[in-house]
Amino acid sequence: AAKLVPVTLKWGKKTFTAPLLSPIEPGSNVQPFQRQIEAITQVPVHRQKLLARGGWKGTLGGGGSNSGAAATATRTSKSLFFPTDLSLPKGKNTLLVTLIGSAEVLVETPLEDRPKFQEDMTQKELRLHEAKFLHDVDVDVSRGKGVGDTDTDIVALQYEPGVERICAHRESSTNSASANGKMRMTNKGEMIQYNRLVTGLPQWQIEERLKMRRVPEYQSGSESKSVHSSAGAGADSNIGNDMNRPVQAPVPVVGEVAMTMGLELRRAYVNSLATLHDGTLVSALDDGHVQLWRRGRLVKDSIHGSGSGGGVDHVVSFPTAMSNVGADAKADLDVNTNADVGPHFATAGMGRIRIWSADGDAILDLGVPSGTTPSSLIAGSINVIPPNTINGSDSSNNPEKGKKEKEKKNLKFLACCCRVTRKPDPNQFRLLPQDEEGRRRRAAAEEQERHIQQSLNDASRCVQFWIYDDHNGSNSVGFGAGTIYPPSNGAARAAPAVVELAVSNGHNMIVCADAWGGLRIMNWVFQDRYNDERGGGGRRRRLRPTPKQSAQLQLHCDDDQVDCKISCLQFIDNNNILAVGTDYIQYSEEATQQERSGVIPNATLLQVTNPRGAVCIIDVQKSRIRAVLHAHSDYVQCICPLPCGGILTAGAKMDATVRVWEGIEITSALGLGSSKYETQSSGEEGEDWELPPLVLTEARVMKEPGYVFDLKVLPDHSKNVMGPGGVYAIAAARYNVIKIII
Repeated sequence: AAKLVPVTLKWGKKTFTAPLLSPIEPGSNVQPFQRQIEAITQVPVHRQKLLARGGWKGTLGGGGSNSGAAATATRTSKSLFFPTDLSLPKGKNTLLVTLIGSAEVLVETPLEDRPKFQEDMTQKELRLHEAKFLHDVDVDVSRGKGVGDTDTDIVALQYEPGVERICAHRESSTNSASANGKMRMTNKGEMIQYNRLVTGLPQWQIEERLKMRRVPEYQSGSESKSVHSSAGAGADSNIGNDMNRPVQAPVPVVGEVAMTMGLELRRAYVNSLATLHDGTLVSALDDGHVQLWRRGRLVKDSIHGSGSGGGVDHVVSFPTAMSNVGADAKADLDVNTNADVGPHFATAGMGRIRIWSADGDAILDLGVPSGTTPSSLIAGSINVIPPNTINGSDSSNNPEKGKKEKEKKNLKFLACCCRVTRKPDPNQFRLLPQDEEGRRRRAAAEEQERHIQQSLNDASRCVQFWIYDDHNGSNSVGFGAGTIYPPSNGAARAAPAVVELAVSNGHNMIVCADAWGGLRIMNWVFQDRYNDERGGGGRRRRLRPTPKQSAQLQLHCDDDQVDCKISCLQFIDNNNILAVGTDYIQYSEEATQQERSGVIPNATLLQVTNPRGAVCIIDVQKSRIRAVLHAHSDYVQCICPLPCGGILTAGAKMDATVRVWEGIEITSALGLGSSKYETQSSGEEGEDWELPPLVLTEARVMKEPGYVFDLKVLPDHSKNVMGPGGVYAIAAARYNVIKIII
């Protein structure tokens, strides 16, 4: 008789030995042993798989049938007999058998209750399902859900109010119910994939978060009586308080990512963003693509220009027709306010400027000097309505002609400054000429190269502008061009290059920032132009807008080894208040005077103590620094004014943070600075001194988005929003995607 083999059974974390299990007789049937296992573990026989290292190969059991000979079956994978040569492993006093199988009973769901995919449904089932869904939507519409007075409507972020948003809400709730326990919930909420380019929070979660920031006083049109804000330096400590605290002013953005647009693996960065009048978001990429985003979708993908040589560096949107003129003035002037007519945005890069329609179709290309590319681009409107004279008489005597003349003053303009991209060939004059003719040709080539470089440097000191007249309401584009030249003040050194531009539509003002830290203030004025009338023999007076310098400022440091330069600038709320980001230029002791920044003649010097990472709030009208925002460790490369009166500032790569400066702090700082200057001016006669500007160093750090290239406000376009109390979102260009922050 064969010797019995003692057994130890291991099942998961449990172990069973004798006397629960009887020893195994080699060559015997497996089923009696399996029934013992079933009595101990409640694992059915047909689910049992037995493995034993050193006992047999493969698995035994599992309900398999054995119709062959015993000697052959003892070596098969699912045999019903133990091997005849079964014995204890060397050095062991028991055979370790591992059981694979579960004791749970699987509940079979009836076929009618199982989820059915659209691909598995018949045409009849699809029609029935669609009819039921549309019936449910009609019921919601009849009850007024999602239609009419929508609480929020941020066009780039949210679906269209009405049936589309109802469908999104129903699908989101259905998907959440069907995915119970499968979709992982976090503090940020559950992210869903809208399409291959867009992921974000479900629409109902976005709407609920925006509702929490709604201010009741502004919804009813009344003014807020008190303003509450926080200025904590930490981000995490303020996020929860901002959403739950009682407020009387618009709650600032918390820093939560609501949606991400674009491909994170795309080899192209988003350089610039712009928001159109209808809420469409435009992004410019450094591979030459211009993308339009609306309702959480990519609606247009165009190319800025053919050929290589860089991507799109800037995108700006044109203001709507007479956007800064009151409703009464619009009615009196009878101007064309059709927002869908004419140019809507412009892009710059690759040595060209392109004008686009609202649908993302190219309208016109504007050229810049060869060998340069736009370094800054602005778009604005000219809202001054000048008096008009026709054939020497006042236009009021001729109402029809006067009406047409006034309509012609509804102007938009585009302006840019350029940087030199053409670099001289270092090997062009490497070989020495061997004869007189060669030396003559070399001298001519050197003179031509100097002339080219001088022309390019002159172009970098100028600002080109184009003026568009949309009085006739047609789609024809008639841009008149002009140039802002550097001032001719008889200085020994040439004027510095213009590096940044800013526009204040409310005051018809342009600011040109140069490489020496200078700020040249330009205002639009109208100059007379007389043209002979065709066939009439008279002369017609035309008033052409022209920028004229009104002030010259320069940011200056006392340190001889450091000069101040401008990294970015932005007007705040179309007022005379200009926010200027600054940085410093470090010189070595051996630096010559020509290598250093010069002092601009007749400029008002504004002292900046520590320019790295600072934002100077400048009163352009009074030519003074009212306040300094200093919280970044690296220079500020983007400034974004908020509808609530606050400011967002984005630090460069060594800082990589976005900070929120609350509106109450900015208003208080400007008010305090104003009272200081008023106190000064009321002093004794001949006294000319000023107090240092107020320095703010504490600002809340947004948890998201981190390091960004550009920031733009996405306003609320719902019908029941009036004034600054409406909610808003922030679009941030972060590397190759756009993050929308709420």
